[in-house]
Amino acid sequence: MRLKISHLIVVFSLFSVGVFSQALPEGYPHTERSKVMLTAGWKFHLGDPEAAYYATDFDDASWQSVSVPHTLALTSLALNGVRDSKVQETFQREVGWYKRTIKVTADSSKSVF
Repeated sequence: MRLKISHLIVVFSLFSVGVFSQALPEGYPHTERSKVMLTAGWKFHLGDPEAAYYATDFDDASWQSVSVPHTLALTSLALNGVRDSKVQETFQREVGWYKRTIKVTADSSKSVF
């Protein structure tokens, strides 16, 4: 029993060090540059292909908050009973809108990539 508890403590310690010690994914070197992960913080709305959601003053507060990659519609493990042929007659043909605000420095001496 004592051995199991010590194993759990070691595993938890390694997990917490791995989670809390690194803000960026493995492979990103530490530099003075600021790095922003763009996968989180997106707003999503399904439908309305003719809408003007791209307008900068559009209020997306009622949209769903998501991270990308993201799918327009979730399916079951059985793919909702769909049996598509090679021409995919019932393929997902919805329109989805994704929106995110990204703040960029106004300093013209700095580059943004």
